[in-house]
Formats: sequence, C-alpha cells, structure tokens
Amino acid sequence: MHAFWSRLTMALLLSTACAAHGGESIRMATGRSYVVANGVSLLRQAYDRLGMQVEEVDVPVERGLRMSNEGSLDGEVARVEGLEQHYPNLIRVPVAVLATSVEAISVDPSIRISGWEDLRRYSLCIPHGIKAIELPTAGMKTYAVNTAQNIIKMLQAKHCQVGVIAGPTWVDFESLDWTGIRSAGRLGAVPLYHYLNKRHADLVPRVAAVLEQMRADGIIGKVQKAADDEAAAARIRALRRAQIEPAK
Repeated sequence: MHAFWSRLTMALLLSTACAAHGGESIRMATGRSYVVANGVSLLRQAYDRLGMQVEEVDVPVERGLRMSNEGSLDGEVARVEGLEQHYPNLIRVPVAVLATSVEAISVDPSIRISGWEDLRRYSLCIPHGIKAIELPTAGMKTYAVNTAQNIIKMLQAKHCQVGVIAGPTWVDFESLDWTGIRSAGRLGAVPLYHYLNKRHADLVPRVAAVLEQMRADGIIGKVQKAADDEAAAARIRALRRAQIEPAK
C-alpha cells in the first residue's frame, strides 16, 4: 500500500510539473568536464520526464556559477552541498546527481595525505571554481589555477607541494605529461547536487522526485559506476606513463 501511494504521489508531481512547465528549457552552465557531461545526461532524462529540455551553455565553471546565482542562467549541473550558503540565490535539489572522488597528487614521495586536514601542512595547487575542492581547503595555502595542466606543471616545477584534483581529471586530462606525478592519497568521495536559481523554486521538489525515482530504478547508479570505472582506468594509465606504480 505504501508503494502504491508513493507511485501515485510521484505521478501527481509529474503531471503538475508538465502542465506548468511543458516545453520550457532549463539553461545550465556545463563547461567541458567529464563529471558534468554525465550529470547533464542524467538531468536530460530527469527533465524529459517533466516535459522540459536542458540547454547547455559552455562557460568557465566560476563564471557559470555567478551567472546561475545572478539568474542569467537557470542553474548548475553538479555542485557540492553547501554552495547555497555562498550563493544565496541558488537552491539545492536534495538528491545527489553523482559523486566525485578527490585525490592529492605530488612529486614528493614522502608526502602522504589521509584526510583534508593533512593538506594544511603544505602549499596546494587547486582547480579554480571547483567548489568541492575550494571550500574544504579554504584558509589553507592555496594557488588556484585554471586547468589541471597548470596544476601538473606547478608541481613539476615545485611551485607547490601538493595538487588536489577531482577523479574526472584523469579522464579529461589523461593525455597530459604526468611525468614524476604520483598519488599522495585519496580524500574520499564528495556527493554532487543539481542547483536551480530561486525563481525555479517550484521545480525543486519535482526534480527531486524524478531523481529519487531514477535512483530507485538504478539509472543513477549505472552512470556512476561507468564514470568511476572510466576514471579509475584513466588514472592507472596516466600514472603508469609517469612510470610510477599507482597507489592502491
């Protein structure tokens, strides 16, 4: 009986959303990132169930975030929890779209990182605009750079001691010169959420209901596993090319 009422509630939410937003497009900043591409794929399915479309706008991650907060874009694909505290015009859809792993890398074999607080002892190179890394390292000695290539070059030139990267970086930048780079330790996985500008507040519970159903159906889990497997394979290949055996 409980399952019946859950399905009925879901159907009512979907029918209401389709009536209110049929044919509407949601414009979201996407940039060029493996994790965002997977998030867009899932959100396209979610919004399709609401009778809506997703329009991608290719802008740098930090600029896209400002545009979403200002309202010139409708929202963000996959961002860390707590973003709404810093960008008050954004509302988090409370069902994780995906998750991303975070890893510390270095050229110094003596550096071993087992948690975020370990990073405080070192100078860090981090990717600009990636809040899943920027927020936990706030107050530490950080150098924000625009690309993973710059992180690698700064490590190789010893301009910083540790680089902090998200798992999809291995896929996006596998072909770079990783010479001398080794894993310094993994920092775990961070759930990522879809955000909408507050003018779409009425959509939040409806999108959440669809994502919950997609999770229950195994759709989100299947995409997450494929993304994790591809990132893991790219990581191993990159580190082997650097002639360093990857950490287990």
